[in-house]
Amino acid sequence: MKTNRWHIILTLVAAIAVLITHPSQTSPAFPVGEAGFTDVQNHWAQPCIKELADRQIITGYSDNTFRPNNPITRAEFAALVNQAFPAVQPTRRRQNFVDIPTDFWAYDAINRASQKGFLSGYIGSVFNPLVNIPRVQALVAISNGLGFKPQQLSPEQLGDVFLDSATIPDYAKEAIAAATENWLVVNYPNVRQLQPNRPATRADVATFICQTITNFGENALVPSQYIARISVDDQPLAQMPLTTPETEAVTESDPPKPHQLPLILP
Repeated sequence: MKTNRWHIILTLVAAIAVLITHPSQTSPAFPVGEAGFTDVQNHWAQPCIKELADRQIITGYSDNTFRPNNPITRAEFAALVNQAFPAVQPTRRRQNFVDIPTDFWAYDAINRASQKGFLSGYIGSVFNPLVNIPRVQALVAISNGLGFKPQQLSPEQLGDVFLDSATIPDYAKEAIAAATENWLVVNYPNVRQLQPNRPATRADVATFICQTITNFGENALVPSQYIARISVDDQPLAQMPLTTPETEAVTESDPPKPHQLPLILP
């Protein structure tokens, strides 16, 4: 009984914290601004950021900044993956998170991201929307949401790719292996340092998204020296055709496959 009482108290405190800090926030994760951001010139992720802005997947702030080095919260990340992957179909039942009031600005985005398999909550149906998402969680979310599975790289071999593989949580190793095979993992400035538990920046997440929706090769938007690979000469397992729902439908009986996810383009 005592354990249950403390559990209820903690979940109520989490819910009240959201209401106090964001009582009725309506601002989107990436507030509306212009694509010509004033703070990404010569930034290592500039081409990717510009591409996603042109596709209306991301936008900047009202002062024409993107703030690429700022961390991104779990709520903001949920909004972004829904914008980037609108055609992914729900695979889970709706979960009611105790710390997400119905008037919270990302209420719908969080529920959609959860149902699509991108994000999960914590024990006690807590989502922690205002917590900055670590890089490892962002990569696992994208890898799981797109249905990636490792084919060539086992979790035990991650040490051959990342110098800090010992810091990767056990739950994330399979998804990180799959993400690495599919060239999702972007590490700046040292390609061999995953830094899994560091808060993901807006630039980090933008490049992860870029790696899922752009062709590899001459038109690559992320500098190749920052893309983690099994080896220098390996190739991604497949290419993701940029299709629309009119040309390729995804249903619950036909889940999205790696690099075969239809996207709605602006």
